Formats: sequence, C-alpha cells, structure tokens
Amino acid sequence: MSTLKLSKTEDIEVFIDPFRTKIMRIMKNAERPMTVKEIADSMDVSPAKVYYHVKKLESIGVLFIKYTKEINGIIAKYYDFTADTISLEVPQTEDAKTAVHSRMTKLYGSYFDEAKQKFYDSITPKPQDDKNEQNIFINVKNSLRIAPGKAKDFWRDVKTLTDRYRCSDADAEVYYLFSFMIQTKDGAGQAWKSHRGSAGKKAGTPAEKKP
Repeated sequence: MSTLKLSKTEDIEVFIDPFRTKIMRIMKNAERPMTVKEIADSMDVSPAKVYYHVKKLESIGVLFIKYTKEINGIIAKYYDFTADTISLEVPQTEDAKTAVHSRMTKLYGSYFDEAKQKFYDSITPKPQDDKNEQNIFINVKNSLRIAPGKAKDFWRDVKTLTDRYRCSDADAEVYYLFSFMIQTKDGAGQAWKSHRGSAGKKAGTPAEKKP
C-alpha cells in the first residue's frame, strides 16, 4: 500500500478543503478513475467548478491523469489517486499549526453541517414517502467506556464492520452514515464519548454513501 506524504503548509491547506474532500469521497466510492464531468454530475455542480478543484489536487500530487479516452470527438481525462493513503505531516511552527487548525475546523464543521442537513431532509415528509419505506437508525452513546489503549482497536472494528456490509450492487439500498468519537472527561475518570447516527432512504433518493 502506497502513501503520499504532504509536509508543506501550503500543500496541506490545499488538501484540507470541504469541496475537495467531497470530490475525493466520490472518487473513493466509485473505485475507478473518473472524469471531471462524472464527478460534477455526481455532485450536481458545474464541471468548471470541479475542474478547478481537481487541478488543485493534481498540483499537490494527490490526483493524476491515469488515461484518456476519446468520447464523441472529445478527449476525456480520467483522474485517479496517486497513492492508497495520504499522510499529513504538519510543520511544527505556530503559523503552520494555526493555519492547519483553521482549515481542519472548517472541514470538520462541514461534516457536521452535511450530516445535519441529510438528517433534516430524511425526516421531512415527501409525497413519495407513502410508497417507499424510510429507514432511520439512531445510536447515541453519551459515555462509552473502553479499556485503556483499546480505542483505536474499537474504531478499526467499526470501519471493518462498515466495509463488511458495503455493497456495490445496482439494487443496493443507499444510506448516509456519519460517526465520530472524541475522548472526554466523564465523572471520576476518562471516557470515550461516541455519537453515531445514520439516516438513509431507499436507492434512488438523494442519500449519499459513506466514503
């Protein structure tokens, strides 16, 4: 498994962007190289906007043109990731840490905003709701106690479970899954606080797959 390391502050700032994160999630879910138009169609935005952000990711070595194909007389460029994983090595300077922290705060905030909107959309009555069953699952743990040193194992198991049920079949039901876990103080000792929720609908609705 290959890893791309980003260590320049300006490169990390380019990478940590809500819109570009969405682009990368769509490409990861597709599990194949994609054109700018394909990404734009998936996001319901203009190809010009996607092209700008794809070129930014290409400029820092995250994406590259894997191959081209002529489609109706037009040369289509198919983009893919240059590495399996990406590692951020933030320079240990106050300016760099402040800049990256600001970017990360904005990025994480976008995750919560997206999840909140997905949830509100899922509980808003729609004409087709009478015909299509709606499934919403909520699991909130205000205090989840885990043995010392086992939190990473737990989170890895959560990801493994998610991957186990992932299905790429055309008739697969589509759900949006949002989860996070932070270490907090709870009572006399330390505990892990975990909030996990998913809101989803049948395939063919605006619900989005988890990356």
